[in-house]
Amino acid sequence: MPVPSGGLKGLSVFPDAIPALSAQENYALSDAQRRLWILGQIEGRLLVNNLSYTVKIQGELDVEALEKSLQLLFLRHESLRTNFAEGRQFIHPERRFQLKARDYSEAGEEKARAYLQSLADYVFDLERDVLLRVRLVITGPAGHLLV
Repeated sequence: MPVPSGGLKGLSVFPDAIPALSAQENYALSDAQRRLWILGQIEGRLLVNNLSYTVKIQGELDVEALEKSLQLLFLRHESLRTNFAEGRQFIHPERRFQLKARDYSEAGEEKARAYLQSLADYVFDLERDVLLRVRLVITGPAGHLLV
C-alpha cells in the first residue's frame, strides 16, 4: 500500500468503532448467537458451548487483586453479562462476578482432578447462567490453578 503524500499522520490502523445502540430491554441475536440458541432449543443444553482452560500459577497469589481484575473484565464486556431467551439477548447491567475458590491442598490429587473434570463437564444454561465461570483451585501454599 503506497503511503499518502501527506504521510501517515491522522490515519488510524483501527477500523471505526462499532456504534453503541441505545439502551433497550433486549436486543436481536447475531447470526452466531441465533445458531447457538436454536441448537439449544432443539438439543437442550450443549457441552459444545464450553471452553475450558486451566492456568497453573506458582508462587504467592493476591486473590483479592485477581478477583477485582476479573470483576472489571466482567463489567467492561457486556457479552459476559448476556443471556439468550425467547430468541433475544438480554444484557444484565447489574450482574456481578464472584471468584469462587476451593482449597484442595489437603484433599489429594485425585479429588482435585475430579473437581477439575466436573468444571470442564459443566453445561451452561444460556438463559440463566453467567457465561464466564472462573474457579480458583488451591493446590498448596504457593500453588494455584485458575480454571
